[in-house]
Amino acid sequence: MGVSTKDKKAFEKYKELCELIRTSTSVKLNETSAQKEARIKMLLADYEAFFMYYFPHYARKKKSDIIIAPAPFHIAEANACLKDPFYQAAWEAVRGFAKSVVADTILPIYLDKNDELDLGGICGQTNPKACKLLAATQAENEPNHR
Repeated sequence: MGVSTKDKKAFEKYKELCELIRTSTSVKLNETSAQKEARIKMLLADYEAFFMYYFPHYARKKKSDIIIAPAPFHIAEANACLKDPFYQAAWEAVRGFAKSVVADTILPIYLDKNDELDLGGICGQTNPKACKLLAATQAENEPNHR
């Protein structure tokens, strides 16, 4: 049985995302251990800085060099999650406000790096939609040099 055209397109899109992440997350090769520890400590204390450093491909307006900070409600939600381990929320915002990118990918990584996430789950309406969400998280972790 061959691979469907839909699966081929999805895999190509995944590879393109991985390449975008790989090329936008270079590291300083001459950074000392002390500098690295200080940088990580600073980034873990500031969600906006964490977002801008580790996810520059989301902090840049498509097809331009314009830098966009995370939305204020993203920052507020991240801070609320850090303060309360039992925090629950339902986000409601217009289409294109990166709700699923932040809630399903960036925020869990931020919480994990702050030692505030022991177990996480991602739910989708259907198995293919859930797999798509997991693929985005996988793509953020594999090729991201930072």
